[in-house]
Amino acid sequence: AGDQAFIQAVATAGMTEVAMAKLGIERASDVNVKSYAQKLFDDHTKMNTELTAIAQKKGVAIPAVKSGSGAETALSSATGKDFDRLFLKHMVDEHEKAVALFEQQQNTSDMDLKTFIDTNLPTLRSHLEQAKSLQSIGG
Repeated sequence: AGDQAFIQAVATAGMTEVAMAKLGIERASDVNVKSYAQKLFDDHTKMNTELTAIAQKKGVAIPAVKSGSGAETALSSATGKDFDRLFLKHMVDEHEKAVALFEQQQNTSDMDLKTFIDTNLPTLRSHLEQAKSLQSIGG
């Protein structure tokens, strides 16, 4: 994808992650899932801020996120262990997509984006690994 498409896709996903993480902080029943949600919230808020700055510099409009995506709706009605399980499944799916998106864009000639990708790809990979390991504990 082009740099502009990448920025918009990542911005949208990032804002969704923050919204989902908020739900996780509020509703997770497992203390480890709750602290994972807090980490997601902090990391993705920071990433969104960095990306917004890059987008503004390049004159790329960031699309507004419509809340109430399918996953958010499913999560908002789940409770307890069901919530934890759905939340982690969603985080695995989303972070697999994000890692793939970042890896595809790694060869960009745009230095700002390259730095953003190189800085944040390890974070996304670690989010993915954490979600998977929490899944295996919670089973």
